[in-house]
Amino acid sequence: QASKGSVDPNDKTGLPLGYGIDRFIEPQRTIEYKIRFQNTGNDTAFKVIIVDTLSEWMDLRTLNILGASHEFSFSLVDRVLSFRFDPIYLPYRSIDDEGSNGHVIYSIVPKIETPLKTVIHNDADIFFDFNLPIRTNTTTHTLATDFIIVSVEPADPDNTTVNIYPN
Repeated sequence: QASKGSVDPNDKTGLPLGYGIDRFIEPQRTIEYKIRFQNTGNDTAFKVIIVDTLSEWMDLRTLNILGASHEFSFSLVDRVLSFRFDPIYLPYRSIDDEGSNGHVIYSIVPKIETPLKTVIHNDADIFFDFNLPIRTNTTTHTLATDFIIVSVEPADPDNTTVNIYPN
């Protein structure tokens, strides 16, 4: 069950979330990443830069930028994906809670040759103006097949009760 308590406004999610504690997904499954950021400082942010180093197991040809909350430019150099919101004029939270938020969304697919049981980790650094980066949480996906296990035990006809309502 998802947490309903306080959350870090600078975070990353990868969808699908994956199955079980290992976050199993099928090979060649598109992963959609969303990176959220919020200006929790005490002045307007004029520039936000997100730096996301993509796993060696991701197929860069499948990268698809899906959208963002503000105008941006992006670059991809040596597996380093950068989003630049400049200028952004992002107000700080205490004067505009809703307006102090932003995000970017992209999708990418693991390479065909990625071995089963490969674990793909991903996080990003968010830079507000000239401040030190804020690191997001790390998302995890494990490539697998046949990971949803269903077992059915045969019913014992001598020890089965059936009730029918209403009678």
